[in-house]
Amino acid sequence: MKRLVWSSLVLFVVAARPAAAQGWDTSGNGMLNGAYYFRQVMWLGGYNSDNDLHEAIAVYGSIVFDGDGTYTLTAKAADAAEKTVTSISGSGVYTITASGYGSLSTPLQFVNSQFKGDEIILLVSPSGVVTGSTTDNNSGYNDLFLAAPVPTSTPSWQGTFSVIGVSVPALTLDLLHTRAYSFTMTGASDTVTTTALTGALGFNATAMTQPAFSDVKYSVSDGAGAVTFGDELTTTNLDSKLMSGVKYFYFSPDGNFFFGGDAEDTDFIVGVRQASGASFTSRIPYYTGGFFQDVSQVSNCDCAWLNSTYGGFNVLTDATNPEVLVHQRDNVVGPPAGSFREDYTYSEQLTVSASNYNDYYSEYFPGPDGKFAIGFANLSAGFLGIEVLMEGPSYTSAPTSAPFIYPTGIVNAGSFVPFTAEFVPGEFISIFGDNLATTTATDPALPTGLGGVQVLVNRVPAAVGYVSPGQVNAVIPLGIDSRIASIQVVNSLGTSNTVSNFVGEIQPGIFNSATSAPAVFHRNNTIVSASNPAVVGEELAVYLTGLGTLDASGKAAHLTGISVDFSGVTGVIDSAGIEPGTPIAAGGGYRMYVTVPSGTRPGPTYLDIGGLSSYNGEAVICVTSCADSSLVSGVRSRRAKTTPSAARPRFPDSPRVVFPRRARNPVSAPQN
Repeated sequence: MKRLVWSSLVLFVVAARPAAAQGWDTSGNGMLNGAYYFRQVMWLGGYNSDNDLHEAIAVYGSIVFDGDGTYTLTAKAADAAEKTVTSISGSGVYTITASGYGSLSTPLQFVNSQFKGDEIILLVSPSGVVTGSTTDNNSGYNDLFLAAPVPTSTPSWQGTFSVIGVSVPALTLDLLHTRAYSFTMTGASDTVTTTALTGALGFNATAMTQPAFSDVKYSVSDGAGAVTFGDELTTTNLDSKLMSGVKYFYFSPDGNFFFGGDAEDTDFIVGVRQASGASFTSRIPYYTGGFFQDVSQVSNCDCAWLNSTYGGFNVLTDATNPEVLVHQRDNVVGPPAGSFREDYTYSEQLTVSASNYNDYYSEYFPGPDGKFAIGFANLSAGFLGIEVLMEGPSYTSAPTSAPFIYPTGIVNAGSFVPFTAEFVPGEFISIFGDNLATTTATDPALPTGLGGVQVLVNRVPAAVGYVSPGQVNAVIPLGIDSRIASIQVVNSLGTSNTVSNFVGEIQPGIFNSATSAPAVFHRNNTIVSASNPAVVGEELAVYLTGLGTLDASGKAAHLTGISVDFSGVTGVIDSAGIEPGTPIAAGGGYRMYVTVPSGTRPGPTYLDIGGLSSYNGEAVICVTSCADSSLVSGVRSRRAKTTPSAARPRFPDSPRVVFPRRARNPVSAPQN
């Protein structure tokens, strides 16, 4: 195989996020304290006609957090392009909010200085397990990061686990040989036995199976384990085997989740213990991280795209009929048109089969008590990849009598998408917590103080429309000029904790999106419903928030960069701007007129809105006729995740600069 060089873009035209430490709440730094095992895998691809990866690196080993924002690392780095494994070490920084949302200076900086300055956006679960991705890096790579505290007792593989994995083997490093696979593994004594591996290979997601492994040896020491799945992959069996060789794994503290891969390659494998009646926990956010190859556009460009994500996954209803509301910060990399980043949000009705769940994108395997789950990308939708989900925190009361914002409790007031979605100028937000007000009051004039309550955004009073002890609705100032917003509530009981998030350009959220009656109206001011459906060619009034800044006349300043579609059929935006009666100086409520396009299929239809770096596919309306008044039937048909929702800045298609490498001494043993 030809030697692939590591390289970086000459220019990156999308403004990088600032370091999270700049204005970020640090009250959660103590959530990372002590010794952890970790694995980070990065793939740099999407830039030549052969669909080769330019580089692939796995970093794994030990990372020790001091509980106060600094870490030290002792690890190995497997470079698949150079076929070397080297020892690395160093120290870095991290910043974590009270919710567990934060950042970590990437361990890749100790492999090559070109990575210095990149930050993994982290989500730390109450279990101590960490997931994250460097979605906003400056070099155009995709990655996934997982870490878990070093177990205090010896973990065990006895029992049955659901296991999934994804890989671009170092033998080829081309996306034609990407593979994803799923199997069940049962351990007893010092051996494990698997079911046959099922998965897919390459651009066409060609279905593939591999015979089961029987009584293969495993070992566990120092809180980590190794399993020998037969001989290593070779060039002669690369197209007939999905996975083989020695794999090294790290465990969650409770032993119900593990992750790892090859010591000399850049695969990523995750597993979760099976349990009778395992299900998702409703009304508690899950933290997620994912790593995918999207081949849905192969017929258009003879190319594959790579996606890496982090975000939130909210289960809104009970486990027997679950509806989910999902946010993913998605880093999309692929030719020929360049790449983009996006806040991608959607709702979905899961289907349930035994203890597994399915949506349009993935099949999910929950573990005991729903604390962990893994998601295997849906091959029929054109995806090869894996996702990890871990239960987030639950808040029931304030720690003191002072106002308390739930650290995961600030969301878009229209869409209610998970808290990891960016804030934007003029966005109506709902703030949930305790002791937020001593009364209940509403004022559509949006004053900067209401009922004795002020909301501070970066210490500046914001417009407030509603206050109550458990919820306050406020508006992110239109003039915010920072890429980070830190929010507090102040009333006669004191000043609340601080909740921080990134600031973007638009974050569309149709009011009442999470219900069967989103705020979409006919021109006669009656709401669109199953008994009063929209029709093709009709102009509808959509009431929403999150369209960003306004011009002097109250029109949405980003209108040319916004698009709308009806279950994948592109619609027409006739106008968009401030909702009548809403102060132009405040923002908050917006109204958009859209026309239902020819070709829209009758029935429940997703009304999706996107633009710049955001896409929302949540609201379902009835077009022509609907048998189901709840509007939750399976109508998922949306644009591919590799298709940008509107004009946006991109990675430029430009020459690449080769960065010199330091000398390396190959080391083959894994770092525990």
